[in-house]
Amino acid sequence: DLLDVSRKTVHNLSDKGYIQAIELPYHTRFRKVYTQESVDKFIDERDKFVPIVNIADECGVPKQKIFNLMKANNLPYEIDKIHYKRSTAIVTPKLAKEIKKLLTTEDLALNTSRKSDFVYKGYALFQPFIDQEGHTYRLSLIEENGKRSWGFYVQNAFLPFIVAQDYKFEPVYKLADLPAIKSSYAAFECLSFDNNTKQFIDLLYKKVGVRNLYVQLKSNGKLEIYIKEVAIKIDNADDFNASESWLRDALKEGDVSLKEDVLYIFGSHKTNSYYLNINTIKKIESLSARLKLSSPEIIEKGIELLEQQISNKE
Repeated sequence: DLLDVSRKTVHNLSDKGYIQAIELPYHTRFRKVYTQESVDKFIDERDKFVPIVNIADECGVPKQKIFNLMKANNLPYEIDKIHYKRSTAIVTPKLAKEIKKLLTTEDLALNTSRKSDFVYKGYALFQPFIDQEGHTYRLSLIEENGKRSWGFYVQNAFLPFIVAQDYKFEPVYKLADLPAIKSSYAAFECLSFDNNTKQFIDLLYKKVGVRNLYVQLKSNGKLEIYIKEVAIKIDNADDFNASESWLRDALKEGDVSLKEDVLYIFGSHKTNSYYLNINTIKKIESLSARLKLSSPEIIEKGIELLEQQISNKE
């Protein structure tokens, strides 16, 4: 309970020398105990670093956003395979403060990377609405003096959402309500007022839904979209004319392809299960410890070497 790990992990930590065990010479219901000093030392070592997932939870942003931010700013992180239930990405407290600062200052625009910040009363940022005269307006979010307001720009004036409802503004379509598909995200950045962007976000809202999206409106007029891995069938009624080249230009992380009216979006990382014999697993873990690389990095480097060998033979 103190270490927030399983009993089996406690035994493993003892076997590897991370905490000190003492066998009791007399009969009690506890056959083995652990010294307070070694447990405190283990906790102190763990608390010298901050898990990236904790930063994501505290700042209310997707974990992938932080990894993207760190990659863009060449910030290092380590993988801790000892102090947590599973392998965990960690940074120093100093670096954690820098990341939090970047999250708040990298963009002077609204921070809409949380669901509650780009979804309002069941509607979403830039979702189109139509008035009684057939004019279409996009739902917007503005912030003035720390106060946020949802509404529409009508003839260069801002019309609050509540007032728009009195004028019978109705959504052009309903948001899809689909469960999460994959854990990995792809990232797009496109001009918010571009026609292709409008078609793209309409397609995502209609076919994928807000459960699988994070949207951020940036100060430079661009829309940053994080989307979970998905395949979208495009029908004639969807009015989506963006080309694969436009999608690739907007893509920042992951991969995308458009084939036979199906839009494939792949996350920047993907989790697959493969069957490896125990000796292979031990070799990977041994190399990982010696080289201070994660298991996926070891496998990727192995693939690179294999491809190089094949290329040399050819």
